[in-house]
Amino acid sequence: APSPAPMPLSARDRWRLAVTRTKELAAMHALDPWWDRNLHDLRSEVCVRHDYDPITKEWHDSETLCKVEREQFAEGAMRRCFRMKKLSQSMQSAFIKLDWRHCPNYVAKEYKDDLVRARRQVVFDDVRMQMAAKEWGHRFNREHPPKQVDFIQCFVLELPDRPGAPVFCCERLIAGEYVKYNNNSGYVDEAHLRSTPQAFTHFTFHRSAGAEMVVDVQGVGDLYTDPQFHTIDGVEYGEGNLGPRGMASFLGTHHCDDLCRLLGLPPFVLSAKRRRDMQAGHREHVRHVQELESAGASESASAGAG
Repeated sequence: APSPAPMPLSARDRWRLAVTRTKELAAMHALDPWWDRNLHDLRSEVCVRHDYDPITKEWHDSETLCKVEREQFAEGAMRRCFRMKKLSQSMQSAFIKLDWRHCPNYVAKEYKDDLVRARRQVVFDDVRMQMAAKEWGHRFNREHPPKQVDFIQCFVLELPDRPGAPVFCCERLIAGEYVKYNNNSGYVDEAHLRSTPQAFTHFTFHRSAGAEMVVDVQGVGDLYTDPQFHTIDGVEYGEGNLGPRGMASFLGTHHCDDLCRLLGLPPFVLSAKRRRDMQAGHREHVRHVQELESAGASESASAGAG
């Protein structure tokens, strides 16, 4: 005898099923914002991970597997970003069944300029700079500030099987509102004015006895990425190192507050004329940034309309 036809779902049951499925999809997206990109279906690639230790100043290499999208999902002025999953070093045993769905998400950053991309050392220098800033974060936290800071662990990822064995600066994906609190030329985001990022920059200058300063403090909350160093001699750390001029630009727009005093950071005194000149330059920089953002928004709107 033929099997009886299944009973049709009632309207209430269909509603409950839809609600359950919606909650499941929301939970999956909360756990993995890229779950619908199906990165696990990409071809696996052998990769070499290069990690920098800022204490010993040594590089350590390890080989693993990764999956990297070929199409960028975002870009900045100098670099483009690719979605990536990487096999954890602890999962490399042949006896462990690989489940790429549960591997963490990473952002792989590559320079857009062909000449810069050919200078592989630039990527290694970027990673070295961020890991050196991370060590400064540890020193800052040892002072027990109200809010601790950290820099995302980053590393160089090399894909030896691709033409030219390209290298990327890689770090874990972080979710949330991304804010640039200050930059390398004295700019301070007054719309998101907070004590911790500015005090951290002041701290690095004071505790290094004026030898260096970490700027370009940006990220989600107090988890930062892509910093820049200024050094007293203006050497190392790329073209963004503006030396004493860059340091003076920050100090000219920085106003110490209770957090600086709590950390024992002395105010840096500039002449009245120097401070006025630098504040005027800061206002001009803010105006220029706003013009660029406005132009970018108009360009994006035009592209969307086309």
